[in-house]
Amino acid sequence: MKKKKGKKGKYTKAKKIVLGILIGYVALMVLGYIAGVVYFTKHFYLGSQINGMNASGKSVEDVEDSIVDEIASYTLKLKERDGKTESIVASQINMQYVDDGKIQELKDKQNPFLWFLSFAHQNDYDMSATTTYDKDMLYAAVDALDAFQEANITQPADAYLGDTDTGYEIVPEVMGNALDKDKVKEQILKAIDGGKTELDLEAEDCYLKPTVYSTDENLIKQRDQSNAYLGVTVTFDFSDRQEVVNKDVIKNWLTTDENGDVVLDEEKAKEFVVEMAKKYNIKLEVLSSFTGHPGTKIKGVAKRMEKTAVSSVAKDKDIARIALVGVPNEVGTSFKVFSLLAQNHINVDIILQGIGHEEGKDICFTVAEGDLKKAAGLLESHKAELRFARLETNADIAKVSVVGSGMINNPGVAAKLFEALYDAHININMISTSEIKISVLVDKKDADRAVQAVHDKFFAF
Repeated sequence: MKKKKGKKGKYTKAKKIVLGILIGYVALMVLGYIAGVVYFTKHFYLGSQINGMNASGKSVEDVEDSIVDEIASYTLKLKERDGKTESIVASQINMQYVDDGKIQELKDKQNPFLWFLSFAHQNDYDMSATTTYDKDMLYAAVDALDAFQEANITQPADAYLGDTDTGYEIVPEVMGNALDKDKVKEQILKAIDGGKTELDLEAEDCYLKPTVYSTDENLIKQRDQSNAYLGVTVTFDFSDRQEVVNKDVIKNWLTTDENGDVVLDEEKAKEFVVEMAKKYNIKLEVLSSFTGHPGTKIKGVAKRMEKTAVSSVAKDKDIARIALVGVPNEVGTSFKVFSLLAQNHINVDIILQGIGHEEGKDICFTVAEGDLKKAAGLLESHKAELRFARLETNADIAKVSVVGSGMINNPGVAAKLFEALYDAHININMISTSEIKISVLVDKKDADRAVQAVHDKFFAF
């Protein structure tokens, strides 16, 4: 009996020990759970990440401090052409974190009573941290980029026809590295607001482009048409001498019509014939295309022409006028305008600049009608750089000119020209003078009447 009681007592004691251990474990687990609930009430689950940043076991304040540090080190890398890169950093734009409660909202989504489940999976959160930055400082940082310094900029240039010993060849376009500053600023704003750390300016189409490429069908057609004209040689045989009209002469007569086709400028060809008639004392009569009356006999009226100092009247309907209104009245403005046009192989004829005033000045000039669209587009694309108020164009005009070598020494030629147009009730839009020529711009519909009126004024018997 004593042995049975002893065994039973030992079993009961062991049972109590095991039970005590189990109760201890449970107590520890309960205490651990409670401690976890208390801890994760104010801290993120283990394995939590916010925008890739480790938030495991951190408090809301700790996470916000990390975000502040991350924003303070923010850098936007700008990829430019030719492998160049530049950067804009947070300190340049006064970028700062704004506590809008989003971090606390993420924390509140985590139930502290279920903290133990966080061991089973990782908690990843994506959120846009609210930041502020100074746009004026950002724009100043953009202006200060090397890519916008004048010495580093190569403007794009159109492909064009180059004159060589063998004829015309297409000179390829120049892509350059000039950026559209307004577009760059727009893309940088989007990148910063989206939290991007890299911006490819080429991929975002921020570079200015040529308007004519070497593959342009019209340019290729003009090359072929020009070379066809230059392939012609005409020889005038005067018994004891010869006059040869070859590509060196003909290339000065080539122009383009409204369809972009290369044609001969009849007025220039006529001037050449008139000069040759004078040189060799050939009787030549320039007939009027408006009436059946006798024309101008070059030899027969030589004394009268010398007296009036006018040898011919010419017109050109293939022109257009461009006006830049409100251009800054400062040094270098005209240079910027006309060097831009020259770089893109746009010829300018008549130029008129108004008197400067506080609001700026106006610059008017003429180009070939075929170049109007290209020139206007080019100037509009550089509006921010040239800083003009507005651009106006007019293709409904024509140029009428009186030509003569002795004009400068013969007063009254201009007055006689203007009188002829006044009598014909024709308005003058612009005036240009030189030692041998006076040109006026009139409405295209009045061009033929203007030539007739001027012709009659100077050459009528």
